[in-house]
Amino acid sequence: GQPFMLSAPAKLAALWFGDNERAIATTLGSLASPIGGILGFLLPLIFIGDNDNLPNEDCKHKFWMYTLVQNIVITVLGLPIILLIRNTPPTPPSASAEKALKAKKTGFAKPIAKLMKNRDYLFLMLSFSFIYSIYTTLGSCVGAISKEFGYASSANSLFGSVYIIGGLVGSFAHAILLDKYSKYKLQYIIIGVL
Repeated sequence: GQPFMLSAPAKLAALWFGDNERAIATTLGSLASPIGGILGFLLPLIFIGDNDNLPNEDCKHKFWMYTLVQNIVITVLGLPIILLIRNTPPTPPSASAEKALKAKKTGFAKPIAKLMKNRDYLFLMLSFSFIYSIYTTLGSCVGAISKEFGYASSANSLFGSVYIIGGLVGSFAHAILLDKYSKYKLQYIIIGVL
């Protein structure tokens, strides 16, 4: 589901925010995934310690409690969104949002086929895929890498969180610059080089 979730903040920003607010709105909406990653690194520290091993009944109970708390948090945060948030704004914030709301709904196959023939889209997709795969791989391997240097599981959680926070700070900085200067291609090149 991640390919569909990654595009949701941009779609919501296009429908709910004006032209000069979209980059920040998209960035704020995109925070859900990294904040979830940070919680995924830190929340287990509250319940499961470095000395807990799965054959131990106490460890199984701690893991069960961790899973229960995680599901309660997701339910408490998710239900108001499902029940209270409207699908579209009462008044479109821009001409492009109004046009998007009035646009005829199309199927899934034709737009995908059209995108696969667009050279610029393919370059953008491939470069984003490389950047995202490096980010995901490093985040996934932080435990194995730091274990070689003698760090415990709790330190790995902190390393992973700091790694994600660094990405968030960079995202905010780039969103502010995009809103101010609208130099999309230049910023994309800078991000790719970094």
